[in-house]
Amino acid sequence: TEEYDGSSWTSVNNMNYSSRNLGGLGTQTSAVSAGGIGPPTYLATTGEYDGTNWTAGTSLPAGLQDNQGMTGETLTAGLLAGGEGPPGAATTSTLEYDGTNWTAGGALPTAVYGNGAAGIQGGALSFGGNSDKTATQGYDGTTWSTRPSLATGRNRVGGLGTDTAALAVGGLTNPGAVQTLTEEFTGDTETATAKTLTTS
Repeated sequence: TEEYDGSSWTSVNNMNYSSRNLGGLGTQTSAVSAGGIGPPTYLATTGEYDGTNWTAGTSLPAGLQDNQGMTGETLTAGLLAGGEGPPGAATTSTLEYDGTNWTAGGALPTAVYGNGAAGIQGGALSFGGNSDKTATQGYDGTTWSTRPSLATGRNRVGGLGTDTAALAVGGLTNPGAVQTLTEEFTGDTETATAKTLTTS
């Protein structure tokens, strides 16, 4: 685990479990990780971070990987949209986390995994996903509805922001081409902006 202070990354205490292709949400002092794969097992594990330590939270109802479609303000108000269950099986599940339990929310219109997400439990976006999906869906805390699509469909896309001011960052397009593209979502519009992701 590493924390970012605006200028540098600092190593802090390790997660409570080892995983890849997992999802996460929250802030530096109130965060949740969930799912992923500890080859060959699809994990249902949840971790809660309080700014210092990771502890085990309530497990997901079933193992998921490529569940990057997670977003939310804190570990007591999280949202998970989609994910891959048994190998190759996309899900329509929406799960809400209150810091104790995962409960079912409104189902996504289309099964998806590797999608990005932005927003809070009561107002969120899900975009992109497997098979280079371009679809964007908005969640009002109860149901999902259609929003303007991404200009470039992609899988394993990073997401951040709010349901009216979001970013879709990077990702993969078939057959495994890594993307540097950033798209901005403002209200009901998507704007594609070609930018290069850099490291320093």
